[in-house]
Amino acid sequence: MNVGSMFKNIYSNNNNLGFKMDESKRYLKPNEEIKEIEKKLSGGMSVDDLSKEEYQKLNAFEKAETAEFYSQVNREMSKAEKLAMKIAKGEKLTEEEIRFISEKYPDLKRDAEQTKKESDELKKNLKHAKTKKEKQQIISMAVGNVGTLLSKNSISPVQAKIKLSAIEKAVEEDEGNKDLINKELKIKNIKKGSFINKEL
Repeated sequence: MNVGSMFKNIYSNNNNLGFKMDESKRYLKPNEEIKEIEKKLSGGMSVDDLSKEEYQKLNAFEKAETAEFYSQVNREMSKAEKLAMKIAKGEKLTEEEIRFISEKYPDLKRDAEQTKKESDELKKNLKHAKTKKEKQQIISMAVGNVGTLLSKNSISPVQAKIKLSAIEKAVEEDEGNKDLINKELKIKNIKKGSFINKEL
């Protein structure tokens, strides 16, 4: 399929792809000039028949719209990741935040809730530890488990980041032993990842 027929399919209301222009779902609002070009194409005109200037304008608009789409997706994923970390740490979410993560990222929400339970168990274990050495071993095991799951691809980098943030919070709440968690992260060489930067 050449570029002209591809655009013709996209802009035709009765195309094989079932694609229809829905203004409410666009990431950038087209100006009148772009709307006119799109109208021509949806009316059956081939992209090959557009003037060079029209084609360049349409192409530039579509590149900008694609960039805006990826930007919005990245912002949304970053928001979901932050909310999951809040859940895992036991922090309260607003009704709007709960609705957002429940509707758009229910699996991530479930992972965060499970991580919260694991964090609560870690807090209990740290509370019952009698020495700093015992605490260090408990923390080492918790961080090591995350590293192992990650190395076996049993969890994603995002899940690892959420688990590590919950472990960090549990350790901080246990008489301010933040130096213990930082030491473990350094020993295990675990770096924090995200949806956007998945390298750990």
